[in-house]
Amino acid sequence: MPKLKTEKLNYNESKGEVEKVHLPRDKKGRFVSYNEEKPRSIKLVKVRGSYGSFVVKEKFIPDEIKKTLFGVALIGLLIALL
Repeated sequence: MPKLKTEKLNYNESKGEVEKVHLPRDKKGRFVSYNEEKPRSIKLVKVRGSYGSFVVKEKFIPDEIKKTLFGVALIGLLIALL
C-alpha cells in the first residue's frame, strides 16, 4: 500500500470512524443486489438560507413508470390517429 493511503487508514481508525455501506437492503435489513431491488428515484431540493443543505424527496411517480406511461400514451395516440 502507498504510504499516504496507510496514513489515512490509521487516521480514520484512530478517530473511531467506521466505513458506511451503501448497499440496498430488503425490509428485514438484509443486503440485496441491485438486480433484486433498484435504487429509488429521489429529488434533492436545496434548503433556502443554508449552505450546502438539501432535503431529500422521493418522487411520487418513479422514472420507470413515467417511461412506461409515456410509451403507452404514445402508442394509444398513434392508434387513435390511424
